[in-house]
Amino acid sequence: GLSRSGRKPQGAFGAEPWAIETSWQQGDALDKESCMEHMKDADAVVVAVGSPPLPFVDKALQVKMNGTTNTVPLEAAASLKKPPRVVLINATMPAWAPEGYVEGKRMAEDAARSYAAEKKVATAVLKPGVVTGTRYEGSIPIPVWVGMLPLSAACGAFPGVMARLRQTFPWLLEGALVAPVDVDKLASVAIDAAAGQGSFSEPEFYEVSWEELTKSQS
Repeated sequence: GLSRSGRKPQGAFGAEPWAIETSWQQGDALDKESCMEHMKDADAVVVAVGSPPLPFVDKALQVKMNGTTNTVPLEAAASLKKPPRVVLINATMPAWAPEGYVEGKRMAEDAARSYAAEKKVATAVLKPGVVTGTRYEGSIPIPVWVGMLPLSAACGAFPGVMARLRQTFPWLLEGALVAPVDVDKLASVAIDAAAGQGSFSEPEFYEVSWEELTKSQS
């Protein structure tokens, strides 16, 4: 794993088995040379960098955090003699999401599509809506999944109603009224894509929607 400090996440999050078992290296997603150095022997690269769509955050900063931090690693991968498979964690977004967030996420997806077309390697873009699970603030666990239970239940019990609501009020609800994706399921799909397993075995571009992600977790 690549982090600015070269260390695993701090607090309780860093005590998770995956964090302990990962080999952490110091690097910067905005530094192409740094990315190339750490990718040179990689078979696959998972890019999962971004910031939340907060309305009060500066547009330029949101474009940087959700776009440039994703495109630079892709540029680095494209510069290698043996381009690796790529998995990009992106997002499904409503039309009213902050402009900088939307622009950054679209920039990242465009870069992934170009990478797949030019390098002829498997490239997957995963596009969940809300990602649910347990978040850690230092050593304090925050069960985000509890707050998502009503939406998860409604989307699971009344998918037709939810679809009609999205169609009736597309600007407001399309990309917003979608079933949450469990973080463990998202990670599982990302691992399959990185390993080129299952439906990700061909050297082509894959766009995995929130519908597909939530189907596989039901």
